[in-house]
Formats: sequence, structure tokens, C-alpha cells
Amino acid sequence: MELIVKLLENILQNLPLIAEEGGYKDKISRDELSRVIKEQTLVAPEAVTVVLGMVELQFNKAGLLDPFELELGNWQFISFPASLAARSWLEVMSDKDGYWFPEGWWSDQANSEHHRELLKNVEELRLKSKTSQAISTIRQIYVAWAMIKLDNHLLFVEREDNTREGIPHFVLPGGRLNIHDLRKNLDGLDQSEYMKILQSPSNNKAIDSLPHTLKRELEEELGLISSEYSVGEEFKLGPYNKLEGAGANHGYTRYEISLFKISLNLLT
Repeated sequence: MELIVKLLENILQNLPLIAEEGGYKDKISRDELSRVIKEQTLVAPEAVTVVLGMVELQFNKAGLLDPFELELGNWQFISFPASLAARSWLEVMSDKDGYWFPEGWWSDQANSEHHRELLKNVEELRLKSKTSQAISTIRQIYVAWAMIKLDNHLLFVEREDNTREGIPHFVLPGGRLNIHDLRKNLDGLDQSEYMKILQSPSNNKAIDSLPHTLKRELEEELGLISSEYSVGEEFKLGPYNKLEGAGANHGYTRYEISLFKISLNLLT
């Protein structure tokens, strides 16, 4: 880690300059920057190449470097604000006490709305950048929904996060598959295996466990126990992808939903 910090500090000191006004820009070739860093740090050339390559990748993905000059093998910032962003990033990365978010920030539920907004913004930028290939999802969800008819009307329940704008406030009874549901269907696996099943697309073990999700959700949401209803035909919807998530768990998500026809056995 100390070696990486040393290299990042040196890269920061040798970044090309750009004037805040007037459009004056310096540039430095990738090869020259590599040579200078090797001379100043005496670090193994292989380590310099790897770290410099990672920084260049970060800068390029963030749109900070002039793409024409980069194609020619040169680092030149696209604008003065871009140079500030690069310097800020390197200052944090090369400071052992630096951070963007303090310890515990991501686990503090008080920051949930900030987590969600940040993830939403990052994912929206990622999705916009994809033009030539399929967009990968980063979140996998299996859902069991119940179709219950009452006087020729389908029964819906109110969502937990019903105050959010732009989402339906009422949905079919049911919910997401979780590890407890998997354990009831697949006993004896370790925690990592359960998580791998949950987060793998079109996993038959996950899909086969959805009846346990249905049973749990009907009891939690409607107070129905298994003796009070019968499970009929199951309909599997085709997978669909959408940028959303419950609470702060926001990302481009792949949903695989099974609908279960439910007949009530309640005594009148």
C-alpha cells in the first residue's frame, strides 16, 4: 500500500498543467510521465506501469483527459474543472487519512436517502455511456407475487416505500426471495452458496424456492396461513431490467417474477 501511495503522490506532482483562463494547456506523454516517475521514485518499472495504467483508466472513464491527445499517447486535461477533479481524486487516494465517505457512512441507515441518490446518479451515468453493447445489471431479484381474486377484482397491497414519487403505490401481494426462503428449500449449503444463488440470473434453485417466498409473504402481508388458501397455476414472466430498488438498494436490476394463482379457503 505504501508503494502505491508513493506512486500516486508522484503522479500528482507531475500532472500536466492547464490555465484557469485563456485556454492554455500543457501535455505530457505517457512514456515521459512513466520515465519521470521511475527516476523520481526508483520503483520497479512493472509497478509504475500498472499504477499509471490504472490512473489513466480512471481519468479516461471519468472523461477528464482529451481523447485526441490520449490516442496519441499524451495526457492533457480536457478543461480546468477536469484537472481539479483529477487532483482532488489523487489527493484523496494518496493520503492515508483521506476519504470521500467516513467509516460507517455506508452502513448508517440515517444516510439511506443519500446512498440511494448517489447510486442512482452513478448508475444513470453508467447506463447513458452504453451505446454499442448490452448493459449489464448489477442487482438480481427473484419475486413471487400472488394473484387473489375478490369479487372479480385483483387484490393489491400498499408498498412499504409508498411515499416515493414515480412508483406504483400498490402492488400484488408478495415479495423478494431471500436466504431464509432458500434454506427452507435447500438445506445444508453455506452462506456464500446461498448468496451466489440469490445473485445469479435465471438460477433454477432460486426459482424453485419461490413458493417458500410466497408462503412467507402471504403470512406477513395478509396474515394468511397455508391452510387458508390453495396455490394454483404458476406463471413465469420474462426477465426485465430496470433502474430502481427498494430503499437505498438502487441499481440497474434484473427482475425474474413468478405469479401464483391463489384460491382462498376461508370459511364464511
